Amino acid sequence: MEAISKIASARRCDVDHGNTSLACITVQSKRDRLANSCDISWRHDSFAARQFPTGETLSEENSVMTDIWIRSASNFFAFLRMDTSAVTSPNGAGSGTVNGQFYGPGSEPITATGNDEVFFVPVSDTAFALRSIVSANAYLRMDGSSVTEFNVDGSGTVNCQYYPQGAQPQAVPGNDEVFRFVSIPNSPVVAIRSFNYPNAYLRMNAARVTSRQGNGSGIVNCQYYAPGSLPQWTPGNLEVFHVSAIPIRTS
Repeated sequence: MEAISKIASARRCDVDHGNTSLACITVQSKRDRLANSCDISWRHDSFAARQFPTGETLSEENSVMTDIWIRSASNFFAFLRMDTSAVTSPNGAGSGTVNGQFYGPGSEPITATGNDEVFFVPVSDTAFALRSIVSANAYLRMDGSSVTEFNVDGSGTVNCQYYPQGAQPQAVPGNDEVFRFVSIPNSPVVAIRSFNYPNAYLRMNAARVTSRQGNGSGIVNCQYYAPGSLPQWTPGNLEVFHVSAIPIRTS
């Protein structure tokens, strides 16, 4: 059993690229240029890549920590939001609210107390989890058990799950809090796929995310893709995202 370990750098998330699993993350600069930090087709030197032996658990003492934000590729003003205020104990059906939040032109989420649109990413060599920076016990959860065919409105449930202090998601079958980044060929975007349900991808309908709302807006759930198919970087695709790393201040 392999625990999800903490991110080593902005380049240390897992991405499935075609049939090859690559330990990397798509990084977005403030100039809105996307760079794939594993040098598949781009170069980005803002963060130093660091390789670790398979199975090594990274800690705050031996890694460069980063946060991330996740932005819809169909609405550049809509960012994934995780409200963890109700995530106070384990719940079989999950708890909390996951939806979208609006950021105006030229603005983006930052690492700050109470920011629901920034996430910490513990990772292993094969998967990752999204933990709220507001609540260290709350992780993104995707129940894809009902995601069995394409649905124009999406299906499944995306919310949060509580983990007590010292516990974290495990990269094992049956865990709804573990995911994979899947890079989309010939594009700067990624899809976010359930580790437990490999045909279920994170979906954000951000059509109504047009102004900042205290409770967020938009709909976040799942979409089904048949084996061998991937979300495409095309206008209106709700299953592809831009991801940017935000260095954590350690002093």
